[in-house]
Amino acid sequence: MTGSSPGTRALACAIVIAAAYLLTPALFDLDDAYIALHGAEVAVRGGDRVYGAPALAGATSPAYVALLAGALGVGVERLQALRVVTALGLAAYVFALLRLGRALELSPRRRALLLVLTLGSGLVLMQATNGLETGWALALATALIAMAAARSAGAVSDTCPAPSVANMYFAAAGAVLLPFLRPELLPASALLLLYVSRGTGWRDRVKAIGVVTATAGPILLWIRVDTGAWLPQTIQAKQLFFAQACGELPLKGAVVFATVSRFLITMAPLAIGAIALVRDRLGRYGALACAATLAAFTIRFPAGLSHNDSRYLYAILTPWLSYGVALRLRRGGLLGSVPVVTAIAVATCAAWPFIQAPRQAAAHELVDTATWVDTNVPADAVVLVHDAGAISLFAHRRAVDLVGLKTASSIEAHRRWTAPSCGRDRPSAIADIALASHASYAVVVSDWDETFAIRSGLEAHGFVLTPVRTPPALRRGYTVYRLAPANASRQSG
Repeated sequence: MTGSSPGTRALACAIVIAAAYLLTPALFDLDDAYIALHGAEVAVRGGDRVYGAPALAGATSPAYVALLAGALGVGVERLQALRVVTALGLAAYVFALLRLGRALELSPRRRALLLVLTLGSGLVLMQATNGLETGWALALATALIAMAAARSAGAVSDTCPAPSVANMYFAAAGAVLLPFLRPELLPASALLLLYVSRGTGWRDRVKAIGVVTATAGPILLWIRVDTGAWLPQTIQAKQLFFAQACGELPLKGAVVFATVSRFLITMAPLAIGAIALVRDRLGRYGALACAATLAAFTIRFPAGLSHNDSRYLYAILTPWLSYGVALRLRRGGLLGSVPVVTAIAVATCAAWPFIQAPRQAAAHELVDTATWVDTNVPADAVVLVHDAGAISLFAHRRAVDLVGLKTASSIEAHRRWTAPSCGRDRPSAIADIALASHASYAVVVSDWDETFAIRSGLEAHGFVLTPVRTPPALRRGYTVYRLAPANASRQSG
């Protein structure tokens, strides 16, 4: 939109935002989205009558909770706030991709090709509209790469000059904000900050450190005052519950290799851009950042990379793959041809309805279950859950989170039982949590029950589980059990 009038640019922005809103679902199938919204409601209105937890409990992304709280604070209705903030994240991602193309001096046509290649690859569009911070993380990471690319010698020209020192300060603020959107992007944040500060004087670097402190300080203070910790505890809770840190390193490495390989296959032709990264200085910084993040997952949480259709991998890898594709588009070739991009656009449009149908079915099942609990479970009941979001918004019952995202005491149970046994004693931890909380109902989704044997584990510890609500046939869904600790007893160490 360079050279266009302000009115034309405003109209184009409005069209992008409207299209992003239409592509964003009204209900979300990932329960974590509702955890973030519930945290924002607690931050704005105060008091959590479901978990008795602070606003940032269960929130991996305090920056995203702040965005939702801002929308709620100006009067946007709860589910509408979630949709609007998600749509704005997708719109921001579109603008960031166009900015990346401009930073590499791509023609307007090739910027459009970059946009189609990125959004049409794999499940990028679906992940950017999943109700979580993914779209915003993709947008900020891509914008930071664009700022860094504009400082490269090959991107400096009369039409796209290198950023001023002031822009370096904007990059510093964005880089420090990035891990507060997605913690696993910390290596990318640090290396991008290092890259954009190359060639600057020590005074400018001191000022940049001041910008970093001014940006991170209030967020860290909010986390500390709200939760008593300096960093979000969600990653620790998941690591302890899934208990994969104690596995053999070659096996964990094989899991990560297989997950990343499947991801790259589904992301073709965007994945072709990875080849261009190794021949570019900034690209090598990106490759190092991705390698560091994948190494951390390999050591602590390898299977996490496959969760929710590999949503973590999309934030980790996609911005750098887009940069690699932009480098290739700058050189021309088959990748930037109209037939290739047209085929991708047509395939994406054709696949979108098939992707949306199961998402909406899962979203309705999630909300329907919570609504059923609100209608049929006694008001004084305590409900044991592993999906802690929708219940907190729609069920209005006291709940305890057996993973530990919203219930901090559950973390200690898994630290005691689950993690030391590599998951073998997870049933003991869950039984301890159920007994200590006096839970009288439990809500369990089918695939979690199959994977973690939640029902059979509770029964083995003396609980009696009676199904009172079963999901529709032939669909992943939730069963609600009446929970009675007939012969249950605490385990002893």
